[in-house]
Amino acid sequence: RAVVIGIALDVEDEARTRQFARKIGHAYPLVLEDEGTEKQFGKVKGLPTTVIFDPAGKRAWERTGTVTRKSLEEAIAPAAKPKG
Repeated sequence: RAVVIGIALDVEDEARTRQFARKIGHAYPLVLEDEGTEKQFGKVKGLPTTVIFDPAGKRAWERTGTVTRKSLEEAIAPAAKPKG
């Protein structure tokens, strides 16, 4: 199971940011960057950045730039393999 979370950077107006996200059809939760998100997820080096964490919360994969469905499937494939 996967959960997608968007982190909005350079937020000057929370209401406007959330309105824009609705307008473009964000279908996943959006949080606003602050010290807490940076502490929890790390500093973003460029946009877009995609990070995958394993079930234990350990950073398992990260890419800056566009990702494809294929690259995401390849990134999560090790976790989908049966253990044993």
